[in-house]
Amino acid sequence: MFQATAGATINTAAAGNIQSLGFTDFTNSRVVTNTDADNVATTTVSSNGLTTGVVDILTAGTGTSVRHATAATTTDGVTLTWTGSNTAIRPIVCVTLVKGTSVSAVGSVTIPNGTGSTVSITGLAAKPTMIFAAWLGNGIGFGGGANTTASARSSFGIGTCDVGLTQRTWTLRTDDGLTTPFAETDLRNNRIAGELAATRSAELTACNSDGATFTKRDAVTAEDMAYWAVTIPDAVKLGSVDSPTTASADWTVTGPGFQPQFLMMGLSVATAENTQKTEGAVGIYQSDGTRENTVGVSSQQFGSANNSNTQSLVANKVLFAGHDGTTLHDASTLTFNASGWTILDANYTTASATAYKWFYFAVQSGVSNNFILLRRRRAD
Repeated sequence: MFQATAGATINTAAAGNIQSLGFTDFTNSRVVTNTDADNVATTTVSSNGLTTGVVDILTAGTGTSVRHATAATTTDGVTLTWTGSNTAIRPIVCVTLVKGTSVSAVGSVTIPNGTGSTVSITGLAAKPTMIFAAWLGNGIGFGGGANTTASARSSFGIGTCDVGLTQRTWTLRTDDGLTTPFAETDLRNNRIAGELAATRSAELTACNSDGATFTKRDAVTAEDMAYWAVTIPDAVKLGSVDSPTTASADWTVTGPGFQPQFLMMGLSVATAENTQKTEGAVGIYQSDGTRENTVGVSSQQFGSANNSNTQSLVANKVLFAGHDGTTLHDASTLTFNASGWTILDANYTTASATAYKWFYFAVQSGVSNNFILLRRRRAD
């Protein structure tokens, strides 16, 4: 998995909500990219989906790709090859790799129109342990050309198949052409991907020996979804967690029930699951016990005419900003324990007093112990 934003300096926010999320099995690739321009009188957003490459940076409004990267394996990692007209854009790219005894498959499906309609992926080498998903809104379709007139609808989700069906997703929506900037966030515990509550979403409804089935839960147009299906021998746990509300106490979470080798958290400003919040801020945190990073974006919701306020951030710790760019959480050195994870109060600089709804995905240590390798590399 490859994540990139406008951020070019670790732990420092950059102007513009620019988010690129890509998957590859090094045969097939998908990348979903969204952008929401900063400091403009009329909101200017674009989104696109591609079947080539793993990183794509768009210009807001025109939907023009100005930096694009493809990926190839090396003996100890990956090499990114860059193209694009604007070489001044040098995003930090966060890379999540599965190695060792695993099976991966990347592709996309069209979630059909009509509540209850289904679509399946088949032909996988094994039953997936988990499926990572990225939603492509506005009916664009992968390779269908950038959308420049409606809205940017970022959605990242995970579904697990090994112990029942569990799924979580967050969504950030921003609209184009408004003098009063609009942004909303949603965190769902019953969808793998989609848009805000009650519109355009997909539920993971079955997993089998060579694939999975997704069901449309809202009868509003057909939409595309990219997936990365992974099979591993390790136990996994997907669940919900409230963000800590004080920086003066240790934050210990025992929800996984085992010692992780890898942890991912979906960060949001939602304060209740399955209920949209009129603020726009989401992020993805990851740790493999040695390295950690956060990729986050935000777009401010206003109640009257204002210039847009949008930001992107890449960090080497838990660093999460709200819709107006205010730091909500700032903490470092998350450590794994026998049942989950801990951040000591000494390593917590800032913690909002509001309990935000986040989700976590943990992979158990002690089986393959080689599930994830993380790297942060700037574009050349």
